[in-house]
Amino acid sequence: MEISHNPARRFNHFQNLSGKAILVTKKKVSQQLKPFLKDNVMTLYEQLIQEGKVEGREEGREEGTQQTKRQATIRLIQKGATNEFIIEVLDVTDEFVQAIRVGLEN
Repeated sequence: MEISHNPARRFNHFQNLSGKAILVTKKKVSQQLKPFLKDNVMTLYEQLIQEGKVEGREEGREEGTQQTKRQATIRLIQKGATNEFIIEVLDVTDEFVQAIRVGLEN
């Protein structure tokens, strides 16, 4: 390609060349970043899955704790423990103990 001696045309030619250079540079950077991003950055989907797993584990632990407290309360009631003792030892509410007592009576 022949470059014109007209300053306006030279400027346009330079703009075109610099635009191509930027496009080529962006493409190279993009190609270099793809493997890095693929290996080091979680996708939104992966982040949501991870958050769901964490929330699920937390809910599972809470349910397990409640089930253990329920079973321990039943055993203590069957052994004749008072509500006050059960509340103090298991860190449960009076309503919790009363509900289990009612359930055992029925």
